[in-house]
This record gives sequence, C-alpha cells and structure tokens, in this order.
Amino acid sequence: MCREYALSVIEDPIGRKKPYALCQAEKNGLPNRDNVARQAIDEAISKSFTLKDFDRQLAMMGYRINLNPNRKYWTIICKGWERTKRLYKLGGDYTNERIIERIRENTYAVKFTALAEPKKQVKIYRVNDSTKKVKKIGGLRGLYLHYCFRLGILPKRKNKNYARLHYLLKEDLMKMDAITRETKLLCRNHIETAGQLSEYKGSLKTEMEELTEQRKGLYAQSRKLTDAVPGSENGEKEAVKAQITEITERLKAIRKEVRLCEGIEARSETLRKKMQIIRAEETKEKGKETMKNEHRRRSGRTNCKNELRRS
Repeated sequence: MCREYALSVIEDPIGRKKPYALCQAEKNGLPNRDNVARQAIDEAISKSFTLKDFDRQLAMMGYRINLNPNRKYWTIICKGWERTKRLYKLGGDYTNERIIERIRENTYAVKFTALAEPKKQVKIYRVNDSTKKVKKIGGLRGLYLHYCFRLGILPKRKNKNYARLHYLLKEDLMKMDAITRETKLLCRNHIETAGQLSEYKGSLKTEMEELTEQRKGLYAQSRKLTDAVPGSENGEKEAVKAQITEITERLKAIRKEVRLCEGIEARSETLRKKMQIIRAEETKEKGKETMKNEHRRRSGRTNCKNELRRS
C-alpha cells in the first residue's frame, strides 16, 4: 500500500529499535559504543593475517571476542559492558564471513618496508624563561582538563582513535558534550575547589532570586499599563516587555550554569576515582614492561658470555 500511494518504505527493517541516546550520538557524529567497537575491529583486521591475530589485537584494545565456530554469531564485549554484542549488528562488514574475507585480503596485500626507516629531524626550541615559575593547574579545573585530554577532547583533532582508550574512559564517550561544558565553566571562572564551586553556585541562585522578583514587578507594571490604556501598544509598555525578555534570557543562562555546577558536584568524585584506577593500572603495566625488558637484557648478556666461552 505504501508503494501504491508513493510513500516511503523501509527496505531492511531491524527487529529492535536503537536507544534514543545512541541514535542521537550517531546523528551528531559523536563517538558511542558501536562506532568505537567498529573502529577497534577495523584496526584489528588491518593488522591481522589470522583469526588468532585478530583476537590478540582486540585483546590489546580491551575487547574480548568469541570466535567459536559452533556458534552462529560471533560476539564482542569490552570491559565495563554488561552484555555481549553480536558482530553482525554492527553492519554488513562485520558478519562472520565478511571478517574472514577481510583478514584473508591482507595476505594478498603484504607491504614490504625498509628495516630501518630514516629518522625524522626534530626541531628543538629553547625557552629562555624558567618553567619552574609556571603554576600547575590543580583541583577541579586540573582534574577536568586532564580528563578531557585523556578522553581525546583536548587537543582538538579531526581523526581520533577512541578504540584504544581505557575501558573506564569509553564509558564517558557519550557524555563528552556535558564534560566539555563543565570544563569550560571551571576554566571560565577559575574554579579549583569544591568551596569555590559552591560559592559560585550560591551567587547564581541569589542572582536568580533577585531577577525573578524584579520580573514579577515588571509583569505587574505591564498589566497596569494594559488596564490603563486598553488595546494600546505605547512606548512605555514596549520598554517593559523588552526588560522582561532580557531578564528571562538571563534566567535561562543562569539555570544552565546552575545545572552545570550540580553536574560537576555529582561527577567530579567519579572522575577522580577513575583517574586513580587508570594511573594504578598504567603503573602496573609499566612495571611489567620494565621487568620484561630487564629479563631480555640479562638473557642477551648471558647468551653473549656463552658465545665468548665457546669461541
């Protein structure tokens, strides 16, 4: 019937609708769980020649994939996810058969590169002034700025690889706009402590109460002018209306700022705990890497001594 009456027809209907937040994120080009997973899979495929390589590459990015040949659909899960996701739901390029095809294509496109690539010349700039005098940004402002840097919001780059983010950071990819607005508020008002934030929020609420009372008076004045001169639009009444509009716009801006302050109060402690976990895990990984390197170095030295004895 739709075709008969020249109406739109959904050619490939999907069984379940996507959540509204996910649809909005995709529409606005924001990173979300699905397109970050696609980014990780694409990168893993580009570096793989076998399914074992593919599995290992995804594991390095914090993903676990189930490639059981007895299962009809392969699934993927990341740390922090409550449920697995079937790969075919990510699109036509992510079905079992298509992934195998894409990995096989790599074996026919092996690129040979030089063993030692020429080193690029790095320009060195010397600063006369000492950096010891530079004050380090700390507190809430420093926390948010550092979190934006780790999340990829700062510095602004067109091509960002969200696939290699820590799983705790991936949870906040769809909250990037809110975190950005909160960071701007902290930087704009140089807020570094919870006390300063509370004080700023209190000043906003005081201003909001004063403006609300002032607007009530203007509404009363506008009604009096209407009753005094029915149906007339004199200059005095227009001036009162303009003042009411101006106050209303200012109240909207204040309410937004208050909501941002409340968001910072609710989110800051969570961000601080996440950064502590991330730093602890990174320190642990660095320690493991240092031990591996030390073991390789000692093993190499032992082999050299054995070679000398033989000779």
